[in-house]
Formats: sequence, structure tokens, C-alpha cells
Amino acid sequence: MFLKTYKKFSRIVFICKEIVKIIYKIAPLYLFIIVSFTIFAGISPVIYIYISQNLINSVVNSIQGEKFPIEPFIYLGIQLMYFFLEKTIFHFEKIYNYRMLQQVEYYFNNINFEKIINLSLIFFDDSENYNTLMKSTLHMGKRSCELIRNLLQVVQSSVTIIGFLISLLYFHWILVLCMLGIIILLIAVNTNVAKKGYNQFLQQIQKIRKLEYLERLFKTKEVQKEIKIFNHGRHLIKEWKKIYWECANEQYKLEKKSNYRLYGSTVFQLTCNTLFIGMLIFYVIYKKINIGQFVALTQMFNTSVGVTNQLVTGVSGVYSESLFISEYFKFKEKNFEMQSKKYNIDQNSNVYKDIKISVNNISFKYPHQDYYVINDISFEIKPGSKVAIVGRNGAGKSTLIKCLTGLYDVSEGEVLYNDMPVTNEARLKTVSAIFQDFHKYEMSFLENICFTNIQNTE
Repeated sequence: MFLKTYKKFSRIVFICKEIVKIIYKIAPLYLFIIVSFTIFAGISPVIYIYISQNLINSVVNSIQGEKFPIEPFIYLGIQLMYFFLEKTIFHFEKIYNYRMLQQVEYYFNNINFEKIINLSLIFFDDSENYNTLMKSTLHMGKRSCELIRNLLQVVQSSVTIIGFLISLLYFHWILVLCMLGIIILLIAVNTNVAKKGYNQFLQQIQKIRKLEYLERLFKTKEVQKEIKIFNHGRHLIKEWKKIYWECANEQYKLEKKSNYRLYGSTVFQLTCNTLFIGMLIFYVIYKKINIGQFVALTQMFNTSVGVTNQLVTGVSGVYSESLFISEYFKFKEKNFEMQSKKYNIDQNSNVYKDIKISVNNISFKYPHQDYYVINDISFEIKPGSKVAIVGRNGAGKSTLIKCLTGLYDVSEGEVLYNDMPVTNEARLKTVSAIFQDFHKYEMSFLENICFTNIQNTE
């Protein structure tokens, strides 16, 4: 049990370190400013309570004095400057956070797109890999910024709570133990809720993809033509309703259960705080503390509810986001890219002219399948030949073409162009294709035709 917990904690620490490194690399200035603002926000409540305590004590002392009171107005001015500084920092923090989010979102999208265009085509023939893509690329920039925000929130609230604990220790150590016990309880409840939410996401990912697919169908012109001809729109809506409510009811059930737990822990915390304030009333009655200290401590206990919730939310947020971000690192660490073998290629510029295609005993099977779609095929296509490959649906014609063009690596045998193996370079220099399921890009006519050679449009 301890070893399992240690491994989880180590993984979370690793992910946090990696994300901090990435954000420091992308936006070091913004990160430094936000960390500075966070530290100020952490000590801010303690400063405010100290100012309030002195303000109240100065007012009480002024009532008992005979001269015109100056001290209360000095503390009132300090309090006003404190409020102004706090709101100014909050304003700039929002602006810097927004800009950092844009830069991080761009970074992760760019990295993911570079990774995806280098994936082997066979990767997209496995439906489970689409789940992998969704888990590892969904809002990674936003999740990374949320992780940093939650991490800073933990630091900020920890600084505040440490200040509170030191103040409470001055009065009684039991108060310190009680507050720590409440914090540990709340963290345990919230991290458990975060874990259940992540597990539900993994369980529902296939349904969520199906739901998004059905929603896209209703917004597609080509599908609308078929809906109007074959009148199957109602069936699609029925299927959408079924999956939507399956997901929604599961999410509602978890949300309700989670909120009951969170509500129970919050009620427990408020009850404990009320008992603590009751103790302080006795301290005032027996003159162990003055009015200023009573108000400051009461304010501290009331503030501790929000600060503790902030700490707990931050910890559970770090835990939750690290679970999702771990999928990105798993995807990054795995090698899904095209497994092109290393060959000694003839660099002669004429080597790919007048191509002869030699197919020598090739066989091919898809991942997770035991049977061969193509089994021990050999033939030769001479330069200048026009060849038609004819066969029934499912005979393997499209698969064979993908093997000939090097989009699929054959399981056995070899495909040669002029007695040279099919490499990425060979494909780019010699092969063009129009697939039966070709995609028309929502770009200009010129871009659709010229894409890779847009500079040479003549």
C-alpha cells in the first residue's frame, strides 16, 4: 500500500517538474511574475489580519484616551493602500495568466501536430489509438496551466495556513492539531473524488467519441443530403439521445455522490470552527486575550475555511490534472512513428526515374489480427505500364496500394522501386495518389492542388 502511494506521489512530482520546466522554457517572465504574485497572495491574509487587529486596538485605546486619535486613521490608510495593492496585483495576474495560457496551448498543439503527422498510417487503423489520441491531446495546454495554477494555489494557501498555525500555536497546540486534522481529512475526500472523475472519463471515452461523431453528422452538408433522401435523421437523434443520457446519468450519479462527501466534510469543518470560536469567547471572558486579538483570531478562523478549501482544491486539482497530463507523457514516450528501416540509398538523382516496381512475396496483416489480408503476392510493374488491380470488396486492393506506396510496412517480403526499398524520400519523389475517401480541405482551390509546392503555383 505504501509503495503504491509512493509511486503515485513520485509520478505526480515528475509531471509537475516537467510541466514547470516546459512553462519556464516557453514563458519564463510570465511564470516568474505569477509566482511572485502568488507568494504575495499567500501572506496577504496574515498581513490583513495584523492590520485589522492593530486598527481595532487603536480605536479601543483612542476611546479611553483624551487626545484626538491619529493612530486609527494611520492604520485605516494602511488598510486602504493594502486593498489597492491587492486589487492591482489581481488585475495584472489575470492578464499574465491569460497570455501564458495562449503560449502554452500553442506549444502543446504544435508538439502534438508534429508528432501526429509522423505517425505511421497503420496507427489510425486501430480504433483504440483514437482513444489514446483523445486522452493525450485533449486541452493539454489548458490542463498544464491549470496544474500550475493549482500548484501555485497550494503554495499560496500553504503560506497562509502556516502563518495561521504559528499564530494558533501561541494560544494552544491543540488548535494546531485540530486544524491539521481537518486539512488532511478534506484532502483525502477531494483526491478520492478527483480519482473517481478521472476513472469515469476513461470509462466513457468511447461513448464521448461516439457522441461527438453523431453531433458532427448533423452539421455536415454531405450527411444532410443523405438524411433528406433516406429519412434516417430520427434514428440518428434516437442514437444520440441514448448515448447522451447514458453518459449524463453516470456523470450525475458521480457528481451527486461526490457532493455529498464534500458537503459532509465542509459541515464538519464549520462545526469545528464554531467550537474554536466558542473557546475564544471564554478566553475573552477570563481576560486571557483582548478584544483586538479576539477579532483577529475570529477572523482567522473564518478565513481559514476559505483558505483550507483553497488548499484542498489545489491539491486535488494537481492530482486530477496530473492524471490527465500523464496520458500526454505516455503518448510522447511511446514510439508510434513510422518504422522505416535503415537502407544504403543510392543518391543518384536519376535513380527514381522510369520506375520499375518489384513486389517480392509480400504478406500483410493488420494489428491485433491473426490472418493475412495479403498473403505471399509477387509481381512486377515495368516503367510506363498502365495497370488496373481489380477484385471484390474486401479483397485487399486498397491495402495492397498502401503497401506499394510505402504507407504500410509489409509484414513479410519487400517492395522495391528500381531495386531500391520504398522510403519516405522515394514516396515523395515518385508517388501520387487520389484515394476513394479523399478529403477536400476547407481552403482555397489553389491550396488544395498545390499544398506542398505552394510557392511554385505556375
